[in-house]
This record gives sequence, structure tokens and C-alpha cells, in this order.
Amino acid sequence: NMNVTEMWLPGTHDTMALYGGEWAECQSWSLNDQLNAGIRVVDIRVKYNGCGAGNLKIYHGSVYQKTNWPNVVNTLQSWISKNPSEFVLVMAKNEQGSGQCGTATIYDYLKTFIDGPKWRWTTQTTFYGTEFPSPTYADFRGKLIFLHGEYQGHTKTMAGVQLQNNWDTHDLKGKWKDVWNHARSSTGRPNDLYVNALSASHPRQTPAKFAYYINRRVKDNIVKKDWKPGIILIDFPGQAVISRIVMRNQGTVIEGFHLARAGAISCDYGFPATATFAQCQAAVDDLTAAYGRKRARTLQYVTYQLPMACKDGSWGDVPQGCSAVTGAQTTGDWAAHYKSSGANCNNGNYQLVCSDVSYFAISSANVLTSKYDCPNFAPNFVTTEAACRSAAQQMKTQYVRSGQDPGWPAGCFHENTMLGGFYFNINSQANYFRQDHIRVCTSFPPTPDMVTSFSASTANEGTSTYDCPYQWNFVNSETACKNAAKGMAKEYATSGQDAGWPAGCFLYTPNDKLYYNNGHANYFTTHHIRVCTSSMVPSFSASTANEGTSTYDCPYQWNFVNSETACKNAAKGMAKEYATSGQDAGWPAGCF
Repeated sequence: NMNVTEMWLPGTHDTMALYGGEWAECQSWSLNDQLNAGIRVVDIRVKYNGCGAGNLKIYHGSVYQKTNWPNVVNTLQSWISKNPSEFVLVMAKNEQGSGQCGTATIYDYLKTFIDGPKWRWTTQTTFYGTEFPSPTYADFRGKLIFLHGEYQGHTKTMAGVQLQNNWDTHDLKGKWKDVWNHARSSTGRPNDLYVNALSASHPRQTPAKFAYYINRRVKDNIVKKDWKPGIILIDFPGQAVISRIVMRNQGTVIEGFHLARAGAISCDYGFPATATFAQCQAAVDDLTAAYGRKRARTLQYVTYQLPMACKDGSWGDVPQGCSAVTGAQTTGDWAAHYKSSGANCNNGNYQLVCSDVSYFAISSANVLTSKYDCPNFAPNFVTTEAACRSAAQQMKTQYVRSGQDPGWPAGCFHENTMLGGFYFNINSQANYFRQDHIRVCTSFPPTPDMVTSFSASTANEGTSTYDCPYQWNFVNSETACKNAAKGMAKEYATSGQDAGWPAGCFLYTPNDKLYYNNGHANYFTTHHIRVCTSSMVPSFSASTANEGTSTYDCPYQWNFVNSETACKNAAKGMAKEYATSGQDAGWPAGCF
């Protein structure tokens, strides 16, 4: 019975803007993919030029988006039929259309293309229609809600709506200030619908650049209690920011860990919390308390290969990794479950525990080869004691000590027992293998201090070009292409020359393998997708104040800021004000 205006609803600005280059494109996912990711508010721009589907094409400004209103309606209606427990708010506006079908307004004409029982309509002047004077989730469940009024511009024409949409600006920091102030605004009536548009564009800044700057700040700050509920309209959303917004409706967001969807066997974002018994129990305890539940049993675990199969009524129904019995299908007791191997299934009663951000993971002890295998998302072993301490801290497990022992593996490892902790073997040449001493892995490269990532580009049919994400570049060496295959968990096939291949490194979608073109061809086809790469840009973060040692701890491979110029840059990067420099006996060193 929660009022819709009391919910946090992730939406997309200019939902269908997938074509036209960096100044026109606002999204990279299809409408169906957006809905599956958790988007529940869509913004559709229809160019109304007269009667018929051909006069209801979807545009962003002057750029045609290769679809029309009936196609959008079909996608929405198909999705809501398959997801009857959900609802979607549908905003529409006339995007520079100059025609009309008879005397019908755009809203009246758009209605003629829908399957009526699947929809609800608000009145033209207010969000609170006569049918739903104070709409609840139950009122809207299983329906597509058409918001009858144009309030995507600088001003709104719908009563009961509080809008922030300062889109015409080049000021990244100023835009974030607008978003943050509106998120905490106390204006309006108690039941007003708050709409906070994260999008902006300017000849000096593309929508993607604003998205890169704003979205990560929303992800970090949506956890704060003073962020008011409402609609958050996003350009280029990622799964992390969507999931964090949705989780506010569950009453909490836990820093460090979150629950994947019930029934899932892989994380929606982040990495599986598969590190240690202690991490699993601690993470589930935090989540249990935050959701106002009480754990009935201690940790249940199995770390050796049992005979099991999916739907066997036992461990075959439990996903690999750390999970909690939340009881989506039955009454759950929130007991933590830890499973290291065997059938990876989920009967719907378990929710995987996933990290929000992770740089470390536990390897798998392969008894067949007597080797440790790092997962794809963290492919390198931890080889320094400082990183080993950081891994222990992140995984909520004690760091015991460093030393040398002929029965230890090399580098950082975890003693995988109920009382186990992290150890570091200073003998880098050690090569001992045992199942309960598990080496620790990291997503950081072994030597560079910049994190390298790889991703398939977007094949832009409108321009017959491939578009890398903002500030990413095409992979143009065979060595990097092979590294991309590892980073993307795909197979590298071969190099060669072919007139039908694009330039450089590309993904051939029919067999999901990577190839490298060492010739001069640069052919465009949607089955051959060029691969992009990026190094993590410099970032700033507050350290952790360690009261036990009276020291400040930076994240792994981060350094303290030790110049005033860098301190001023940190203030900008963290969207905070720089005060002054000076000297004081009660101050810590450097930037604080």
C-alpha cells in the first residue's frame, strides 16, 4: 500500500535516443533491456505530424530514432504482460511535430494505439487522476501509467509535480548541485511527485560526459537518508545505480554488500561474496539487521564435492557462493549459506550476497591440477603484503601475519576454516598447494597502477560506425586483443586479414569469439563489433580512519594527496568545497 510518490523510481531521460552520435544519443540499451534492468519510468519523444504510425515517429530533436509509437507500445505491453507485479510510468511529448490527425490532441491520438486494459491515464493537469487521487503501488501494479502532461522541459504543466531539469548547461559541478539540492528539497506538498533529471547537454559537454560525472555521484549518495523519494531520470544508466535506487524502496542500502534478485545464480552487479566463511556470515548479518529480520540459524556450509543435482531438495537447490535464505517462495529464516562447488542452481528461496565494489576475490583450489585458479573478474594473484591487508579488510576477515612456511602457497592466502584468516608468504618462490590454504586474487594488473578494462563498442547503424564509451579507445594491437579476451571472459580465435572485417580487435557475435584484423580493412557490420579499452581515470576518496592504529588507510594502490593543487582537484572531483590551506598542530598531514 505504499504511495507511488513515496517510492524511488529509476527512469531514463529520452529513453529511445540510441542513434545520432555523441550529441544526440542518451542511452545504450534497448527499451526492453532498460525495463529488465529495473527502469520503471520512460520518456518517449513522438514527432506528431498527422494520422497513421508513419506520423508518430520517435525523435530526439531532429534525429530519427528508427522506431515509432506503435512499436514502443508493443514493447511496453509485451513486457508488462510478462511482469504483472510491476508497473511502468510512461511520459510522452510532441518532439517538434507540426501536424495533427483531425482534431485529436497528441495524447488523445496516442491512446488509439494501445490495449486499453493494460493502461491507466492521468488527467492533463494533475498527477493525481480522479481514479487514483492518491495512487499506491497496488493501484498501479500490472499497468502502464500514462502521465498526461509535458513536464520534461524547464517548467511543468502538471500540478502535483516538483521538477528539476536544468539541462542546458556546461557546468558539471553546477548540475550535480542542482540534482543534490532537489533530492533534499522541502518545497511542495507532502504527496507531490518529485522528478529529478540527471541529464544535461551543451556544445561544450555531451550527454555521456554529464552521465559519467553525475551517475556515479548518485550511486554514492542515494544511500543518504535525506534523499527524497521520487523519479530519477538518467542518461546511460548502469546496473549499479539502478539497483541502488530500487533498493531504497526496501528501506535500506548496505555499504559494501547487497542482495541479488531472488532466484539468481549470478550477481546483478559487483562480485559474488565468495571469499570466506567470516565474510559470508558478516555480510548476511549486516543485511539481516538492516532489513529488520532476525537470523534463526548459524552459517550453513559445504566446501567439498557432494553428490547433488538441481531440484534435489538439498544443496542442489542452493547457488554457489554466499547466499541468504530470504524465502521468496517460502518463509525464510535468513540463515547464511556458503557453497564452494557443485550444481549452481537456485530454487527461488535464496538471494546471493554480492559486493558493491570489489578488487579482491578468493581463487579456486583445483585438486586435479594442484593449482589455484583466479576468477575472470579478478585474474591476478595478490603479491604484496599491503594488498593482502586491504583484501582482509574488504572481506571482513582478520589479517593474521606474514612469514615463511614450507607448507604455505606463495603470496597472499586465506586459511579456509571457520577460524581462518589472511596470511602473507614473503617467499615469492613458494609453490605449495593445499585445499584449505587458498590464494587471494585481485582485479588490479600485477604491475601498472591503472586498471584496464575492455568492452564491446556500440554498432551505430545510422552512421555505420562503432562508438566506444566516453573516454574509451579502440583496441589496436593483437596483444591487447588477447588481453581483452581474458578480461571479457571470451575465447581469442585468431588474427588475419579479411575485406569484410572491421579494423583492429573485434567480437564476432555468432560464435562470441575475439579476432584481430592485422590488415587495413575497416568494414562495418553488426555481427563484427570492435572492442574498446579504458584505463581508470584518477579518482579521489576519503581514507579510512583506523582508530586501532591511529592511522589513515588508503584503498589498495591509492596514495595520499600531498599537494595543494591536487587537494583543490580532489574537492572538485568529490563535489565538495575547498576551504583553505594553513598550519595547525591539530591537523593531519596533507589534504584532509
